[in-house]
Amino acid sequence: MPNTQPKSLCLDDLNDRERLQYSLHILFSMLQVTGKMVSTNSTVATLVKEVGLLQKRFSSCQSLPVCKDITFVHQLAEAAISSQIKPREETCAICYEDFQCDKMFEDCESEIHREACVGILDPEQLSVIDQRKMESEINMRDRVYCPEPTCSALMAKDKLLKHTNEFFLGAEQVGARKCMVCGTFFCINCNFKWHYHITCDEFQKTQTYQISNHAKFESVAKRHGLKKCRVCTTWVERVYGCNHMTCRYKYEFCYTCGAEWINKEQTCKCRLMD
Repeated sequence: MPNTQPKSLCLDDLNDRERLQYSLHILFSMLQVTGKMVSTNSTVATLVKEVGLLQKRFSSCQSLPVCKDITFVHQLAEAAISSQIKPREETCAICYEDFQCDKMFEDCESEIHREACVGILDPEQLSVIDQRKMESEINMRDRVYCPEPTCSALMAKDKLLKHTNEFFLGAEQVGARKCMVCGTFFCINCNFKWHYHITCDEFQKTQTYQISNHAKFESVAKRHGLKKCRVCTTWVERVYGCNHMTCRYKYEFCYTCGAEWINKEQTCKCRLMD
């Protein structure tokens, strides 16, 4: 009769990857049964807590060794975050750790509730949430940024005008605006500090403008063939491809003349390809 006794496992017969997988299997099996192992590493301890929270949501849960490709772990992490960022729910702290602020929530389709992140994210990261929420509430064409480099506050055109009218008579006619955050007066037409009693063209011929960093940058940008988006005022450079450009706020325009593209259709007669 064949030997029905289970074959003993010797760790010496396994390679490094197999040993690690086996050790992880034993570790999570013990955690699943007793839940008494507490790591001194804060990240591992938080991970264990998250695993425990997830286990409680399933009718059954079994630990298995991980083989080769572990990309599914990222999908699991995303699903875990998505299921936990609702109000009064747990939020995964590990996935936010050591994350670049400017990449936070990029292409994320889930709604992030600020109150669920307090105590987990630092002030800088929380400000990213506030900024993204504000941006989502303001139509692309109604966004105005303060030109003061130390401010750059985002404001809605209608609210900005209403705020400015409290300090400046006839602001709508002349284009004057007052930042709602830092209080700087600026011109909404040329996006520069306010120039009293002269037009934008006249101001750009003055020495004040000519020696400004703003003018120097524009001079260099134009010399290198860069073009400015009339909506977000960002300078862009076409590296390759056609002259159909789309800015970060989804405004589409012709790189050659700046004319707007409407419903994916060109409105000018410029060549699509140079």
